Amino acid sequence: MKQLIQLETPRMKFSHFYPLLGFLVPTAAIGYGVVIPQSCIAGWHEQSIGFGLALTGASIAYWQGIWLALRGRKPMRKTMRRPEFIAKQSRCPSGLFGLLLARIMATETYRENMAALQLMNLQPEDKVLEIGCGHGRTIAQAVAKTPQGFVAGLDISETMVQMATRHNRRWIKEGRVEIKHGNSISIPYPDCYFDRVFSVHTIYFWSNPINDLREIKRVMKKDSCLILGFKPKEEKVAAEFPSSIYKFYSTDEVVLIMETAGYEHVQIIDSPASARNVLFAIAHPRQDRS
Repeated sequence: MKQLIQLETPRMKFSHFYPLLGFLVPTAAIGYGVVIPQSCIAGWHEQSIGFGLALTGASIAYWQGIWLALRGRKPMRKTMRRPEFIAKQSRCPSGLFGLLLARIMATETYRENMAALQLMNLQPEDKVLEIGCGHGRTIAQAVAKTPQGFVAGLDISETMVQMATRHNRRWIKEGRVEIKHGNSISIPYPDCYFDRVFSVHTIYFWSNPINDLREIKRVMKKDSCLILGFKPKEEKVAAEFPSSIYKFYSTDEVVLIMETAGYEHVQIIDSPASARNVLFAIAHPRQDRS
């Protein structure tokens, strides 16, 4: 008779964490003991605290890896939705976590934002509006391309407005930039004011995009253009985002929405400058022909 042997699951030991401690201890000591106190980010604020949060995240990831390895489990391969808390923070960042997330987004969306600026073909005297300006770094890039112009940023997050204001304080003092708290359903600027308007990764959060686009059209000049960056519903990555927060559209739906809102000559461009399968809709306000 064969004897069945039940193998015990290996237990987690303190020695498993020696490599982690070898990384954390010197990194924290050098960071908080030498680098941060002697740099421009000395003190307790979002950057120095963010450094600590990054170390905490690395520790959690390491612990999870050990836990899975000891149990012989493989990470789940099926599509995992992002937590709703993070999705809500992506829509409207707030607090310390929002500041940390904004810095991550500044890196993740850099290519898309630069592609949008390139597609706008900015002229030195253009008036430009970014809807969902977030961290404000793209505003600074637009300012460099419009030396005799004006750039405005609009965001629903007060945390992002403060962050973008700090980043662009020099241009704000010179009157070349304005950062305002608001949304695309009620834009605090007069009719026919902007030459170029752009927005990247915001259409997912608009409850009725036709109304938002009509309001955007109101503040655009007759010969202006709108650049809208988005991930189409056809992309598999769209399934990772909770539908309670995000609503993705197909390319045909985006064209139809823009035409219904009063735009013409709508083009969908797959910019080679973008590495994350982001498409750009380029459109012009339709002129009333009497």
